[in-house]
Amino acid sequence: YIKTSYVKEENDHKVTREAEIGKFLLTDAFLLRPDERKEIPFSFRLPEQTPVTLRNAPVWVETGLDIEMAVNPTDRDYIQVTPSQEMQTVLDALDVLGFRLREVENEYAPRLGGRLPFVQEFEFVPTTHFRGKLDELEVLFFPKGGDLELFLQIDRRARGLRGMFAEELGLDESFVRLTIPGSELRYGAQTVASKLKELISRYS
Repeated sequence: YIKTSYVKEENDHKVTREAEIGKFLLTDAFLLRPDERKEIPFSFRLPEQTPVTLRNAPVWVETGLDIEMAVNPTDRDYIQVTPSQEMQTVLDALDVLGFRLREVENEYAPRLGGRLPFVQEFEFVPTTHFRGKLDELEVLFFPKGGDLELFLQIDRRARGLRGMFAEELGLDESFVRLTIPGSELRYGAQTVASKLKELISRYS
């Protein structure tokens, strides 16, 4: 099993739950005699929606043996999952725009997560271009083959009395979907940064 954990709010409290990302059969049944040792080499491709292991987002491989009355038939090994090239290009572009990564968390969101009960949320704070205009920027990544779909939550900073009312009523946030084709991602972080800067400027 490939597993991770996510945060869910239940009865006004945040609780941690486990989620199964993928499941693989490594071998057929076999007979193992006393004192006999058996090694089973294996490899697998991680599912596309596997979260990256940044900050508070662990991923582990949980192996198990179907043995009657076994004392300890399972084992858990944590693995490191790095961003795909497409995701890294967007992360680099946000860095170019002065966004500092503050937090990464898997959060319960079954409607957005598809077959998984959660989404991985990247929370950024502005340090240069959008400092004073935005409180934060939250980004969700949805791989689509070589393309990358982004879901942006742009949280504007309250300015003046009208802005304070908007913040109080929750009207200071904009939700934007954007798909960046693989052809554009291949141009690199600077090109993607220009595209994101133009988009975010419309809502800041």
